[in-house]
Amino acid sequence: MSSAPADHCSQLNDHEPLAGSALTDERILILEQPGAWGRDAVNDSALEPKIWRDVGNCRVLLARHPDRTRPSHKRHWWTLQVRDSAIVGQHGQVDWSQTLTDRVWSLTSPDAPMGSVFICTNGKRDQCCAEFGRRLLKKFRGESKLWEVSHLGGHRFAPTALVFPSGLMCGKLEQTDLTKLLNGGTPAQGVIRGRIGRSPTRQVAELEAAEQLRVPLTDLSSHDTSENLPAGSGTTTSVTISADTGGEPLTTSVALALRGGSPRPKSCGKPPDSTEYWLPIN
Repeated sequence: MSSAPADHCSQLNDHEPLAGSALTDERILILEQPGAWGRDAVNDSALEPKIWRDVGNCRVLLARHPDRTRPSHKRHWWTLQVRDSAIVGQHGQVDWSQTLTDRVWSLTSPDAPMGSVFICTNGKRDQCCAEFGRRLLKKFRGESKLWEVSHLGGHRFAPTALVFPSGLMCGKLEQTDLTKLLNGGTPAQGVIRGRIGRSPTRQVAELEAAEQLRVPLTDLSSHDTSENLPAGSGTTTSVTISADTGGEPLTTSVALALRGGSPRPKSCGKPPDSTEYWLPIN
């Protein structure tokens, strides 16, 4: 990524590990909505609440084509949900005025959903997302798999991305990383934030286990034992990871420790805040 001005949060947090910073929501709905979004994209855009309010408990994100046009007479929608340890993605289209219900979570398709990559460009939330997200998108003009998306969290890791249907989240993306994602590959481990629907400890442990076991991150399942851990730097825990490779199942346990860093702003213009992150114990 090109260097940012010294007061940008992405510059001030340049050395913070990305692992463990992915969204922990187990259900995410993405709705196509062109036009301006505002700081709170869902509530500040022209999207009518009736379109999405009956889909149940989930995080709602908005998406639009980088050229900001309405590409068809129907609205695209995507869902990501965690089932056991797997992430299931569904995609469909509805009329622009048609409402969605909680039925979208039970829909199945005979065909695998086409892969897409959503890049955060929600500049009303943070200038790093707008500046670096759009700068990256300009290098891929005309790419049908790319979408702008509203707030993904982790402004300080801009440009950030959510990959569909794997639920993988990345940050500090370079052009080569995005090319790999668009081709169905996995970028360098250092730009992976984790997979959605998992606690930070599971996200970090899965990344470590994927490297240890030499298996794709998406083939792993994990069991978290850290729900009632005490807070504070120095806390330790372990996560059990297994992988189904078609033969004998592989299992490993990853030990983690909570580390603290220097206070830094987590978003542009915000005051410095304490930072903590989980790291594997070698």
